[in-house]
Amino acid sequence: MVINENSILYFSGTGNTFEIAEKVARKIELKLISVVDLLEEKTIEIDCEVVGLVFPIYFGGVPKIIGRIIDKMVSIKLKYTFALATYGGMPENPFRILENELRKKR
Repeated sequence: MVINENSILYFSGTGNTFEIAEKVARKIELKLISVVDLLEEKTIEIDCEVVGLVFPIYFGGVPKIIGRIIDKMVSIKLKYTFALATYGGMPENPFRILENELRKKR
């Protein structure tokens, strides 16, 4: 699969993170894509200007499903990547983990 539109890839377990992803996508005119819909893809190529990842913090880190999607990425060609994370308890620093995983794909 090729993602060729500026997009937000989101994961939401309860719907709270979806609500945030939807508001951001609408505000800055990005396509909204559930990572659950990408699980069956063998590979994911990112060929657009902007991609955001929006997810809840699980156990102080990035949910495994986000890691599975990043593992499927074979090429990332974009100018800007951002991430937003939601949490209900104590936040940790999942962004360092996420940054390291994405750098491996460039």
